[in-house]
Amino acid sequence: FVDCGTFKVEAPSGSYAEKYLGTSDECTDPDFVVKNRVLVKYTGKAQTVIVPDGVQEIGETVFYGNKKVFEVVLPNSVETIRKGAFYECVNLEKITLSEGLKTIGEDTFSQCTQLHEITIPKSVTRIDAYAFYGCGNLTAVSIPEGITTIADSMFAECKNLQKVILPESIKNIESQAFARCKNLTDITIPQNLTSI
Repeated sequence: FVDCGTFKVEAPSGSYAEKYLGTSDECTDPDFVVKNRVLVKYTGKAQTVIVPDGVQEIGETVFYGNKKVFEVVLPNSVETIRKGAFYECVNLEKITLSEGLKTIGEDTFSQCTQLHEITIPKSVTRIDAYAFYGCGNLTAVSIPEGITTIADSMFAECKNLQKVILPESIKNIESQAFARCKNLTDITIPQNLTSI
């Protein structure tokens, strides 16, 4: 279909073509490219981005280096944010995470230097390495119960981070997790912690 322009493709239900192209409930907003409920590309220029309902996964590096976005709202359908999804979104100040979110991938918010607040839902069970690396304006964060590991360099270079609330479920704090957090003054070490 090279140089055919824009057209609609329909495939029989249950066919190989439907699986390859994605189901018929894909997003119709031209700013969002969604395949099999995964947001794989954002082409819009909005300062406030509201991800369409039904998206289950934010794909790798979807918003990488986007300097236009200031705020992102995720629907409750989102369960996973993949590696580097918002990496170097240097003007991102606020993100509303979905109540059904389970996994925050590696480097998800790395170098989001204007991000100053984030609420991590209780549904989250895994946060990977470097997830908030270099978020220089982040001042406080509360990790939900159920998380067992503060991964490698998760909050490294968060120079204005002052307060961290860790749940009793934390057992491991990995290398460089809070490296160069020079203003961190309030953190309580859980009783169940076994390794730093």
